[in-house]
Amino acid sequence: MRIYHFIGLILLIFSVAWLGCERPILTVSKGTLRFSADTVKFDTIFTTFQSPSEWLAVINPTNNHIKVEKIWLESGVNSEFTLIIDGVKTQEATEVIIPSKDSIYVFVNMKSQAKDAFVEDYLNFKIGNETQKVLIRAFVLDAYFYPTKATIDLVNGFISYDTSYCNLVLKNDKPHVISGPLYVPQGCSLTIEAGAQVHFTPYKVAIKPPGELPFYALYSMLHVAGTLKIQGQAGNPAVLQGSRLQTGPYYNYLEQPDQWRGIRLDNASTNSVIEHAVIKNARVGVEIDSASVNGVPKLAMRHTKVRNMAAYGMYIVNYIETGGVGACPGVIVENCQFSACSSNTLYVDRGGWNEFYNCTFDNSGNFQSKDATVAVLNYIKYGNEIYGPYDIRTRFVNCAAWGGNDHEFFLGMIDGKMKEVTVENCLLKIDESEFNYDTYFTNVIKNQNPLFHNAYKWDYRPESGSPLIDAGISNLSYNTDIRGRMDSVRTPPYDIGAYEYFPIE
Repeated sequence: MRIYHFIGLILLIFSVAWLGCERPILTVSKGTLRFSADTVKFDTIFTTFQSPSEWLAVINPTNNHIKVEKIWLESGVNSEFTLIIDGVKTQEATEVIIPSKDSIYVFVNMKSQAKDAFVEDYLNFKIGNETQKVLIRAFVLDAYFYPTKATIDLVNGFISYDTSYCNLVLKNDKPHVISGPLYVPQGCSLTIEAGAQVHFTPYKVAIKPPGELPFYALYSMLHVAGTLKIQGQAGNPAVLQGSRLQTGPYYNYLEQPDQWRGIRLDNASTNSVIEHAVIKNARVGVEIDSASVNGVPKLAMRHTKVRNMAAYGMYIVNYIETGGVGACPGVIVENCQFSACSSNTLYVDRGGWNEFYNCTFDNSGNFQSKDATVAVLNYIKYGNEIYGPYDIRTRFVNCAAWGGNDHEFFLGMIDGKMKEVTVENCLLKIDESEFNYDTYFTNVIKNQNPLFHNAYKWDYRPESGSPLIDAGISNLSYNTDIRGRMDSVRTPPYDIGAYEYFPIE
């Protein structure tokens, strides 16, 4: 046994000697760092508004560990930027070791008092006698701010709103930033002028009534119990979107869904009009939760684009519990475009009276939803239980419904009550293997590619040779398409969809 102990001892000595002969990796106070960018750029942010984080990778490309003696902002305590250096929130760091062939990250935020101006600073890195600099640059835009004004009663489980936003007018002189639900009380109005830019923060508050699971109730949104008037003009729309404006190679918040809750017209709202608007990047674009109560449509919507929704483009529940469908349509939509929604671009729940003219509904571009682009039901389903039917009177004229599924226009009809659904001169992608839709169809074009110019860029102009051209009816109340301009006049017979055909250059 002694011979084995002796051999083991010799091997141990040789191992230690061999390891000791390896050249150690040195930590040095010299060398040149590399950076992921020469400038940390913030896209437009708003005055006094806490920015999202931007980041900078600080890379050590050498074979030695580098000791950075100091990392700091050149403006020091006067800087409006704040730092997180390698996971630590600090405005200055010393003796930071960056291992060989490794990197650290610096995250930068800001909250600025500047208005309509560029704000700059330098992020400095001192190694030995050398200092390397990276520019930080942001454009800060002045805006009007509307914080949430609501009281949450957790005991009784309800929310009450401050009513100081009665008869508010959002002008187009500078952006508007809404943080939380902006509530329009019954008897009051909210007017959004042409060219107004309205931004909604990702603000939300979790509410947990006693003994129940928490749910989110205070999303940034428009909650309208009164009247909403969006008064965009041809070529000068009002735009409603999220407050994050950053773009980059891996993200584009300008076209990112689920940044705010959307527009909700509740059961008390009346006489709302949306004209020439762009509504994007929310969860539900426009939600209508009840029928007209005063003989005037609850919503008239024209020349508007709704896109990039995490759920629905438009969600309608305007049934009447006591029966019937009311004295007039609850919703009338003309020359509008609904696209790129994770669920349906249009969902009509529990019937009601709704009318759609020259609308384009499409999910064939960036979103490939598993749901039909358009779904219209005269019932509601909870689990395995079906409730209904509800009275329905819904009309589609000169509309297109397209997408990546085999079936993009779903009618869910059960018998028992008034069931008036008419689909006239439309182009639809449908699968009739399980249901005969001809009862509801007149002059419908089935499963012919509409030849949209570029659905991936939400450009739904028809190409030359499109089956949409001259396939609609013309005895309607308008004579322009979604653009609403003299150079987009519709000529009889009208084309199907939101756009009239003109040669594309």
